[in-house]
Amino acid sequence: MQTTYRLNSQEIDYSFFEAFKKLFHNKEIKITIEEIPYSSNLVKMFEESENLQKKYKPIEVSSEINLSALANDVNL
Repeated sequence: MQTTYRLNSQEIDYSFFEAFKKLFHNKEIKITIEEIPYSSNLVKMFEESENLQKKYKPIEVSSEINLSALANDVNL
């Protein structure tokens, strides 16, 4: 069995470890703690957003087109 928790270190207390004891009762376990760099997550999300914007360029739709009517036609 394997489980992954992603949380802030401030959320760890005695009850957190008690949950491990119940979940892995009488089993040998390995605990690895890894810091998640905050800035790298933001950079990754920004890069993915930029790539999507390049891939799907904005288009202009004429105000004369009734998008609601088109959606209704498609859903019939």
